[in-house]
Amino acid sequence: MEQHGRSYEDVLREAQELGFAEADPTSDVEGYDALYKVSILSQLIFGEAPPIEAAVREGISRITVEEMQIAKQLGYRFKLIAQAQKDQDAVTLSVRPTLLPLGHSLAQIQDAFNAVQITGNIVGDLLFTGKGAGELPTASAVVEDLAYLLSQPFQAQSPWSTGISLEGARANKQCQLVVLEAKKAPISEHIQLLMQQEGIRILAQVGDEATRIGFILEGNLQIDPATGIHIYPVLETVNTNESVDSYSTLVI
Repeated sequence: MEQHGRSYEDVLREAQELGFAEADPTSDVEGYDALYKVSILSQLIFGEAPPIEAAVREGISRITVEEMQIAKQLGYRFKLIAQAQKDQDAVTLSVRPTLLPLGHSLAQIQDAFNAVQITGNIVGDLLFTGKGAGELPTASAVVEDLAYLLSQPFQAQSPWSTGISLEGARANKQCQLVVLEAKKAPISEHIQLLMQQEGIRILAQVGDEATRIGFILEGNLQIDPATGIHIYPVLETVNTNESVDSYSTLVI
């Protein structure tokens, strides 16, 4: 979709023909498969995982070619990111379309390849990658799991705890990409004031006043999905020395 501007339906059809997506693609495209996998990883790493129902899950089916183009103009790429994170005593799971800088290691993962990134407070980021779809990679993984189950005694992983702080392992500020249709009227002064009061700041923006506008926010903007405004998390921000202080071109 990003490289050739093709529609979601067209790309999905090709992925099914190549064996990268199931005949019923719901598990793949709506994030269920990634959620199951990150839940297993959470059990292995932390010794626990919250119920699947408690996780935040959002698929890729609503992402449009226009939104991908906006993200690219801002220096980002969409990836379906599954995260397991332990803060204090609680583990949280999430699967969401997330923006990464174009130069980020995870942003380079393409086609049938998957990747797992682990962030530690001392070692930093560790990246493991390999094919995660297709006939032979899938068969290999199944055989490996069966061999492990038959040859290794089961040992439950005890809950993981640490006496050291993980603060600073990833100290990036919370940012979001907001995409909205450019029609109707400019953002009202009232909304601008609310954003300023909540400490929400626009870092960058692109768009065409006749179609759609996208902008990167520093902060956490909560908007009713019924408005048609799409909000996506940003894992890491593109380095920039400028912030956008003008709201005049943003319209709803």
